[in-house]
Amino acid sequence: MKLRVIAGVLLLLVAVGLPLAAMSSDGPPWGFRGHQAVVVEVAGTVEATASEARQQKARAIDDKLEVAPNARFDVGDEFRVARLSQLRLRLPGADIVAGDGARLVVGATGIRLVRGVVDVSLREGGHSFVVDIDSGGSISVRGAGATARVLADGKGGANAWVDNGSLEGRTAKGEVLGEPGRRLVLRGDEATVADKLGTVDVSATCTGGKLNVVAPAQTQVFAAGSLAYPDVSAAAITGSVIVEVEPGSGEVQIIARDVFGQLGRAKATCDKRGK
Repeated sequence: MKLRVIAGVLLLLVAVGLPLAAMSSDGPPWGFRGHQAVVVEVAGTVEATASEARQQKARAIDDKLEVAPNARFDVGDEFRVARLSQLRLRLPGADIVAGDGARLVVGATGIRLVRGVVDVSLREGGHSFVVDIDSGGSISVRGAGATARVLADGKGGANAWVDNGSLEGRTAKGEVLGEPGRRLVLRGDEATVADKLGTVDVSATCTGGKLNVVAPAQTQVFAAGSLAYPDVSAAAITGSVIVEVEPGSGEVQIIARDVFGQLGRAKATCDKRGK
């Protein structure tokens, strides 16, 4: 009987010790061994390309990677999420959801957001997650259990908000702290904190097959089957974007969405004469 008890204790120690040893060397969860990100879920169209280092290591000619649940990705691998599609990723300490035209690169301490929207949720044990903005600067999500959303227009601007935590916006000129209920704004090398927009005001005209949409800075504009971002001059709070439409399309519906998910709507008529 004693031998059975001793054997049972030894087996228990092995069962507990091996995972702990693996965690100490590779870190949880187990799917991260040797990798930085794991795909949780994919909806719609999502494409990925391997980093140059990964291609060289695998001696691969094609840089395309399969995006499917449980697929693992490394630092430098890039994702492109189509309009009306979504990607859920798990990284050490955080889960992220990327959608609606997002383009991002896996980083060592977070991600680099080239364009689009990502939601960040820090898991238990995760205290900081960095979203580097491709055009410069970074936004760090801080605080256990914090959730945040970051929107980058790919034109030098980004907006973000946070719940149950804080944000740190960092540029070449310094850093600012963003708190819940407020909007952290990065534009070029400037970082500021602003109030949440009361409304998303949007207007549009159509001439000669060109739809001209005026909307707040760093908003997503959905029109004529396209997703675009306004061009914004320095210090301006609104901008405009041109969307190509087929002459004679009739009435075109436009929706603008800000980082908080607030919507603004407008419509314009594109008749056969382009008026």
